[in-house]
Amino acid sequence: VTVSAPEHRMLYPGDRVQTMQRASCVILIDDTRVSLGPATVVAIPNGREAPPTARARRVWTVIGRVFIWLIGGRHIEIGSQAAVAAAQGTRFVLEVAEDGTTVITVLEGAVSFYNDQGEVTVAEGQQSTARPGQAPTRPMRVDPSGYIQYEAGVDTLWLDWEHRYQPGRSAEDLRGQLQSLGAPETLDAAGAV
Repeated sequence: VTVSAPEHRMLYPGDRVQTMQRASCVILIDDTRVSLGPATVVAIPNGREAPPTARARRVWTVIGRVFIWLIGGRHIEIGSQAAVAAAQGTRFVLEVAEDGTTVITVLEGAVSFYNDQGEVTVAEGQQSTARPGQAPTRPMRVDPSGYIQYEAGVDTLWLDWEHRYQPGRSAEDLRGQLQSLGAPETLDAAGAV
């Protein structure tokens, strides 16, 4: 996912976000963190082209792995071809296969997982599967540590560059300071400001 300008940082109904094989992305919706794993496609539904399960209001997962972290009492619905996951203040992973089979694993809290054929409540440390046209399976106990490790990887950490305000310092002054610290000669001091 490439965002070239600040005006392209907003998602609107009808937008799609796709990550490639070795990429990931984080979307913030209110106080909800939606992390897209590699090879994932999600869409923001609009009123005109509502998904088959019309109650999915926020994000429609086409294929791939989506990690959801809801902070506070916010409510979100993540839909797929097979089912919808409705949650409030929780963490869970939704995985959608090419055939639409959807697996939900709850890491914290509880999630309502439903479609037109049925509904289950998936609690912390449980997993359920829904296939298109079939009710979600009864939740089963699983070890969610692999998913927690997936989210906590170095590639998903947000590390912002530190920007220091140094009024009155010229590029030459900064270059001299860097050299006195033993920095390589090829470092562009103007770019480090």
